[in-house]
Amino acid sequence: MRISPIRSFRLRLQPRSPDQWFALGFILLLVGFFFTLLLSPSGVGRGGR
Repeated sequence: MRISPIRSFRLRLQPRSPDQWFALGFILLLVGFFFTLLLSPSGVGRGGR
């Protein structure tokens, strides 16, 4: 019996404490923010679509 790598990875990813959840959410928020800035520099610069 062997555990699939994806399952073990997901188990390792699962945060145990609320501050880990907070840090994870914060990182995701930052990544999303940077992605929007990178994907639409002209839109952000003009302040419109």
